[in-house]
Amino acid sequence: MAADLVEAMTGTAETVEVTFELPAPVREAVAQARETHAEATRLASVAAEGYRTAVRELIADNGMSKTDVAALLEVSQQRVSQLLPTSAGSARRPPNPDHEMTAAEPAGR
Repeated sequence: MAADLVEAMTGTAETVEVTFELPAPVREAVAQARETHAEATRLASVAAEGYRTAVRELIADNGMSKTDVAALLEVSQQRVSQLLPTSAGSARRPPNPDHEMTAAEPAGR
């Protein structure tokens, strides 16, 4: 656009470099937003690892079904499948007789 304007005004094609500097408050807001986004991404990764651990332990160590795990963790069955390593789903152990919580009972009771 700027090169077109220069050419229209002078009749000569020129290479034009245009720089725009954001006002300081805008630069600060963008920097803060980028930092917050990076931290949110890191925390989402930490949360996903926690869910992966919980899913793996509930299914592999306690013999629970994906349906029950989804209900207990309040996530979809598809999310449980995403969080579960492919080998862990086929290596289910028999249910743990000491495990008293069922999908019908909310966690924490």
